[in-house]
Amino acid sequence: MSLFIKLVPVAGVEPEHCALLTPKENRMLMGFKIRKRQAEWLAGRMAAKRALVEALGSLGHSVKPQDIEVLPDSSGRPLWSLTNADASAVPVAAACSLSHSGEWAIACASIASRRLGIDIEKIEDRHPAWFEEAFHPAERAGIISIEAAADCWAQKEALLKFLGLGLNCDLWNVRPPLFFGRAKEAHENLGAPAVHMRRWSMGSYRLALAYS
Repeated sequence: MSLFIKLVPVAGVEPEHCALLTPKENRMLMGFKIRKRQAEWLAGRMAAKRALVEALGSLGHSVKPQDIEVLPDSSGRPLWSLTNADASAVPVAAACSLSHSGEWAIACASIASRRLGIDIEKIEDRHPAWFEEAFHPAERAGIISIEAAADCWAQKEALLKFLGLGLNCDLWNVRPPLFFGRAKEAHENLGAPAVHMRRWSMGSYRLALAYS
């Protein structure tokens, strides 16, 4: 399976990158009043557009980043469409997912996979209340370091994105690789596809990718 993953440093986005956004994307960007949040959002869109350009290019379709619009659905899942290009000339569907944490934004696109969920998490100390909310007691028993916490959380978020739930779900319902409650129902509604997980490290970050 071809998975196209792109990393973009948040500090690397420049004002000229706004020219690669569609009018709707620009309006959403301007809706963020904090400069840091704008940079994170823009870096995420740049990563998604680059991943999609490469994914579509693998099939011989020449598409520019400014031809691609990436907007969130009601759950926050990124949905992409072609705007300035002839959509009928690119009769393919591609799954896309994106994430950002700390200094990095990341996105993955795939032609072969119908669903994706990617997440990047910076290894850092967290408040004890976060651990209680994020992890079921059975999970917390196996988390003995902040590295393990970042790894488990990256997997959990990747799976929640794969299911199309985002954080609109009881976090205890996803205990990698198991689903419970609403998460199990969402998985069954998708036809209970086999879910594959890739995990890797990048310096002080942990990354996870869930795909079918």
